This record gives sequence, structure tokens and C-alpha cells, in this order.
Amino acid sequence: MLSLGVNLSNKCFFLTATSAVIFSIINLTLNIYSRFEDTSFDCLEWLDCMGNFYITDVSLISNLRYYISVIGWQEIINQISHFMLIVTVTILVIKSWFLRKKNKILYQLSIFILLTIFLHTFMSMWFSDMFVLPQIALLHFKLGVIISLLLWIYAVRTQKNNWSVSKKNIHRFNKTKPWITLAIIISMIEIALGGWTSVKFASFACTDFPLCQNSWWPAMDLKEGFNFNKPLGLEALDSQPRIAIHMVHRLGVLVATIYVLGLSIFLLKTPFYEINQAARVLMCILFIRMIFLAYAGYLQDIVFLTIVYNLGGLTLLLVLAGLAVKMTYVSNNNFN
Repeated sequence: MLSLGVNLSNKCFFLTATSAVIFSIINLTLNIYSRFEDTSFDCLEWLDCMGNFYITDVSLISNLRYYISVIGWQEIINQISHFMLIVTVTILVIKSWFLRKKNKILYQLSIFILLTIFLHTFMSMWFSDMFVLPQIALLHFKLGVIISLLLWIYAVRTQKNNWSVSKKNIHRFNKTKPWITLAIIISMIEIALGGWTSVKFASFACTDFPLCQNSWWPAMDLKEGFNFNKPLGLEALDSQPRIAIHMVHRLGVLVATIYVLGLSIFLLKTPFYEINQAARVLMCILFIRMIFLAYAGYLQDIVFLTIVYNLGGLTLLLVLAGLAVKMTYVSNNNFN
């Protein structure tokens, strides 16, 4: 099998890829925030406002001030981060093109990421007036997650060296990888539930924790909550469909937490330092998420909590994906 790895003496490659990951996460976070704060609906035209960037007949600085006052700093930063994401990934494509003979798969991956980003961008431009629809917003959110995931896999593979492990550990890795793959699938499902909770504003359905509407299992409507063909309509924030979405997301978080915690404990017993470090990072992420859960009822900041939980789920996914890639592409040190 052709390895995705490539020996690069220049750390600029890895730093560029990591920068792209950071820009993608910033963009994803601000997309969530913009929907909650309605800033993305003030000017539906991407990089435009009211049909023309130049609103007034005075100076460019006055035009910029007006544009910022209408669209908001959050959306400005969002659009800048998206632009920087396109620039950094384009640089990665160019760098990969020069190395395509040594590593064709890495080059193809960079092309695929760039095309996915263009699709994500065109969705923002073509369907900007449809982002009030939760189905479109969820698809946009999932594309953002996929971009971050692929960029992190790319960044991991640009690191200089693979892990050098014994035959015994390679055998152990092969037995462990299916469980890590299952953890990735569970994390993806949990993130999807979190995305649906965000775009449907279901976070507001239960402001108390661990109870919801002063009940362990409140009245809810699962059928309507997960009806993806339902047209847009007025609905109370604490309606039964939104309660159903919120409660299912809580169950998803619980399942993901228990499984990843069990996997982390198992990985701690693996006699390999890098695996132990990854397990500790996973446990730290879970611990931080649990702290926010414990204080959810006291913070009363639903937007902040939603962003933190989506970022927490994304961070778990990235760590698991990076771990899976590093365990897949290893070097045999010929020791038992």
C-alpha cells in the first residue's frame, strides 16, 4: 500500500496544514455563533451587503465602517477566516503538486479538500437565502466538520516520521484500530446530533441539567423532532420536537463519553508512550466537557455551551482520527 507519509525537512508544510485546520475550526465556530445571533441573516450576499459593497459615496473607510456596522465583527472575521482557509489550502495543493511523484495520494487528498471547500463556499453564496432552513444549515455544518477532519488527517501525514514500533505492538495496533474506528463513527454521529440541535435551536429547549423541563424524561415528539422534510415554521423554543432533539443529543453525548472513556482507559494500558499521551488528551477533553455539563444549569449561556460542546466533539474526533492515521502508518523497528 502506498503510504500517505512524506519525509519533509521543512516544517512549513506541517505549519501550513495546521493553520488551515485552525482557520476551518474558527470558520465552523463562527458559523454556529452567527446562526444563533442572526448576524448571518443581516446581509445574505456573501462579501456584499445590500447589493453593493460600496454603500455610500464617501471614503472607502466610511464604507468599511458601514459594512462592519451592518454585518457585524463576527461575520467579518468569519469571512476572513474562510478566505484564509482557501488561501492556505491552495498553498498546500501547490506544495503537494511538486511532491506528487513521491506521494500521489497526498496530492489527491489536497485537491479533494480544496474542492470540498469550494462546495462549502458555493453553498454560502448560492443558498445564503436558504440558511434559515435547518436542513441546509445542517449540511453546511457537516461539510465544515468534514473539511476540518480531512485537513487534520493531511496535517498528521505531513509530519516527518512515522512511529517506529515492534512487531508485537503492530499486532496490538491492528487489534485496537477497529475500536478506534468505532469511536470515530460514534463521534461523527454525536457531532451530527449536536449540529441538528444547533440549527433547530433545540439547545434552548432544556436550560436545566441534568433534568429537562424539571423532569428526567419530559414529554417529547421524536417523529417531528427528526422530520427532515418538515417545512420551516414558527415553533416555541421549548416545544416537544425541540425537547426530543435535545434529549437525543444528550443520550448521544452520554454514549460517546462512556465509550471514549473506556477506550482511553484501554489505551493507557498499551505499552507505547505516544498512545498513552493520546489517551490522556482524550480523557482531558472528556473531563472539560463534563465540567461544562455540571455547570450548564448555572451558566445560563446556551450559545456558549452549544459552541463549547460542538468544539469538544470536533476535538475528540480530530484526536481519534489522528491516532488512527498514526497507528495505520507505522515503521517496524524489527524488535519483538
